[in-house]
Amino acid sequence: MQDSDNIPAISNFSSETILLCVAVGLAVIFLGLLAFDLNKRRRRGNHWQRKEPKGLRAKLLKPVHRAQALHSELEQILNERTRHRDRDSRQPPEPPP
Repeated sequence: MQDSDNIPAISNFSSETILLCVAVGLAVIFLGLLAFDLNKRRRRGNHWQRKEPKGLRAKLLKPVHRAQALHSELEQILNERTRHRDRDSRQPPEPPP
């Protein structure tokens, strides 16, 4: 009998294989949670409507929507300042007394 016959099967896995199995397991869990969330939202229907969309996707996109709103507000402020500067520069200077 050889010594390799007594080694358990788990020792044949290298660290890369174990890391790959853990990564695949986490991916499966994440995809399962996404599928569960979509299924849960679909079951609720439209009778529980709120102002904000529900679910994980809406929660993840909330910072993106805030950044877009901030960006549009900053552009609006910049445009207003440019208009004020243009208006001020069009006025002729007052003659000295």
